[in-house]
Amino acid sequence: MSVFKNEEVFNGEVDVKYLFQKSYTKTDGLVIVFSAFQAEGKPANYNYVRTLEEFDCNKLYILDDFGEAPSYYLCNSREFSIERSVIALIRKIVKENEISKIISSGSSKGGFAALYYGIKYGFDHVISASPQYLLGDYLLEQAEAKQVGKKVVEFISGGTEAEDHEYLNNIMASMIRETKNNPDIFIHLGVGEHHYRNHVIPMIKLFDEIGIAYELNLGSYDKHSDVLIHFPPLLKEKIRELLKFPLISLEQINREENKQDTLYEFKVTTEMKNKVAWYVYKDNKIIDKFGYAKNKTIKLSFKEKGKYMVKVFVKNEGNLKVSTITNSITV
Repeated sequence: MSVFKNEEVFNGEVDVKYLFQKSYTKTDGLVIVFSAFQAEGKPANYNYVRTLEEFDCNKLYILDDFGEAPSYYLCNSREFSIERSVIALIRKIVKENEISKIISSGSSKGGFAALYYGIKYGFDHVISASPQYLLGDYLLEQAEAKQVGKKVVEFISGGTEAEDHEYLNNIMASMIRETKNNPDIFIHLGVGEHHYRNHVIPMIKLFDEIGIAYELNLGSYDKHSDVLIHFPPLLKEKIRELLKFPLISLEQINREENKQDTLYEFKVTTEMKNKVAWYVYKDNKIIDKFGYAKNKTIKLSFKEKGKYMVKVFVKNEGNLKVSTITNSITV
């Protein structure tokens, strides 16, 4: 039994576990999220689900869970049934939901996969953070990966000899040299990260050589783990820009003690033309709704004891919706 709510399994050549969140309002965009390495000793996990929850768009989160070690969504002992199954799942989702714009995204291992699939299969956009490029170097040489690196190398390549090292280093480069695709590519990472020196600089050198365009965004940090701090807001910003979603920011104006009959005021920041709707929750149940209107503020008083939350929805002229919710207010 799955530990992930709404997880499904695609029966390809190998089984692919995934979460698909279909937009409530019909949209033609799809955001695919590939996962980074899980913590040592922990099961594979989905990334950036909460980061993207405000967007009412089609979202596909794919789990890298195909055996004893992470596969980079590639292969087992150089047999690429994993990749063929993953792209078959993506094509199924695209066809069933009449998708016309595909965005692949992820960080670290997920950043590699976002680039690999986005370039190889001609997706429209790639949003990648701190990706690996030379997999052999990363998995067999760099300290942070040594604990799991050999296991991953053995799973993907079948061994850990010099030839396996070279094979892994060439996976991305060989694909890039063979492709005729040129998606819109955005790469973010810290300027002081070893991933910048050892992976991204060699990769963009190849991009420049064969004429693949990209945007490089460098943050002022040097720890690879800090990508988890800096990338989520950038990912949201890029999704908003590419799919033309409205801006949303919710603020509670007053901060008095949480007492019965206190008048609470909430303000949403968004573009002037957008319409706003409000839901009020008490103990996780909806107790009031205010339909779409131009009013960007709301004042509420809570008469009974309980835990309250206020959720706001913003809709633009293109009928694209975003939402966000307050923290719990105990009265």
